[in-house]
Amino acid sequence: MVRSEYTTGAAKKKSPDNIFHETDMYTIVGVEGARDLVLEHGLSGLESQFATLRETKLRHQKPMEMEEHLTLCTFVAAMDSRTKARREHTRREMGRVVDLIDRMHEAARTFTPEQIESMKRRAEIEEKLSNGNPTMSEEEVRRIADKPMQELLGSRNLTASNGREWRGVELLIASP
Repeated sequence: MVRSEYTTGAAKKKSPDNIFHETDMYTIVGVEGARDLVLEHGLSGLESQFATLRETKLRHQKPMEMEEHLTLCTFVAAMDSRTKARREHTRREMGRVVDLIDRMHEAARTFTPEQIESMKRRAEIEEKLSNGNPTMSEEEVRRIADKPMQELLGSRNLTASNGREWRGVELLIASP
């Protein structure tokens, strides 16, 4: 297959396998640069579980067990969450939050001691109003803006109907 560069007209040969997908879209890169493929393997395992479910239950319109239903819901959620468009949307939205954080830090440098105290009180009130709902730290927001797929696919928690709490990656790679 030949791919043409729009701006220069230069043609490049490229394997058809590499045209429609991006390498390392889900790869987690460790501190020392080591590639961790746990998300790729987890998504692959989930796809295999779904393929089995499709052939044994969905195609024949048979009722599903609770674990099979959980597999189906997880597959649908993963397919929605793993697209390039979803990644870029999340990156843009979280990037806007990072920009706001940076502007707040910049503005805070000029605050008077009274303004700082007022902001601390406001933060305490907002924390009480959150009623224990999950929040994100500045570091988490920055990590999500930088690597949305790796941070979100691998960190979501789910409590299954049987009471077991699953971490995102565990859920992807768990056997039914």
